Amino acid sequence: MRIRGRTALICATLCAAAGCVATTGSGSGTGTGTGTGAAVAVSGGAAGSSCPKDDQIGCAPGATEKVRCKNGNWVSDGKCETPSSCVETKVDGVVTSTACEVPPTSRTSDAIACVKADACLIGVSMSECMNPAVTALIKPLAQITGTMPAKELMPFRVAQVKSCIAAAKSCAEVHNCAKGGTHACTATDTQACTGSVAQLCSGGVPFALDCAQIGMPCSLLPGSKPKAVCAAIGTCDAPETFTCSGAVAKACASTGTPVNAQITINCGLAGGTCDPTAKFDDDPDVCRFGSGAPCDSASFVESCSGSVVKDCSKGKVVEVDCGKLGMACKASPSSSGGSIAACTPTPACPLVYSLPSASKVVFCDGAAGLRSFDCALAGMKYAGGECAF
Repeated sequence: MRIRGRTALICATLCAAAGCVATTGSGSGTGTGTGTGAAVAVSGGAAGSSCPKDDQIGCAPGATEKVRCKNGNWVSDGKCETPSSCVETKVDGVVTSTACEVPPTSRTSDAIACVKADACLIGVSMSECMNPAVTALIKPLAQITGTMPAKELMPFRVAQVKSCIAAAKSCAEVHNCAKGGTHACTATDTQACTGSVAQLCSGGVPFALDCAQIGMPCSLLPGSKPKAVCAAIGTCDAPETFTCSGAVAKACASTGTPVNAQITINCGLAGGTCDPTAKFDDDPDVCRFGSGAPCDSASFVESCSGSVVKDCSKGKVVEVDCGKLGMACKASPSSSGGSIAACTPTPACPLVYSLPSASKVVFCDGAAGLRSFDCALAGMKYAGGECAF
């Protein structure tokens, strides 16, 4: 294996936990939600129930349907398909229009900072920035996989300078808020370690990110362009091999140079064991979760059994207890008509959504579920699912 981005050494479940859940459509971020619930105000009644005044409009309870008052009863004006909800526009307390859309977030000030960080900084997503619970998972994931690209620590830096970023009027100003360290950025954007601090560059701007925040040292991974990673990396002689010692795997990875990197993978931290029969390839699943019984990925139905997610990976059944990772198991319909299940720190949000006509940034707003944000509120424009200066 060659060391890549957020190394997928466990399974897609942990990828979901880290914020790389599959999505479709033009939404932004890593998760989604129904958009319904107590956070959505409604003025209408259920279709068929009595209403006070003809031609009055509103949203039905649950915000799943637009309604209009006709002949003393509420009648349907159109149902809202998930993930949209019925949203009311009011003038002086009177509903003037209704629409099926993803409700706006109530956390406007946080959203202003996060859309700017998402647009301008490496290693930051809107949903991750808005959900500290997702950012907090960087540490346990790194402890399990044994390595984390230093750029993934950027959300910690954003949290420290959020008010500065919120006031920024360009990416240059965002960079100025978050930059740090003493690294000299060159045309090749080299990286280095100073103690536990990773010194790296993005667009010629220096950033200093401390691996100690996730309990790991900083190591320089050899290569044509050495990379600073949060990891305890040793050297080894037999690339693309691994050995098991209880629940711990010692993996020898190729770096593309004569020096191979040894990485420690602790399967036990996620409730698994090291599987000596696993195939070591570019995406090695050296950890075994559950029985490892054979399965057919084409017909297997991903599901949740309490906090345990059941999946089929590389012909073997994978069963991960999400509770051991501080998460919940969530199952959602997939775009292909089947199902997808994964561990998630935001159970209010399904894992897959489609928003073909979205004109606002859409993201997982924690317990509120799917929410939207108008880029104009941040002095930005909407472009391809993101806000841009």
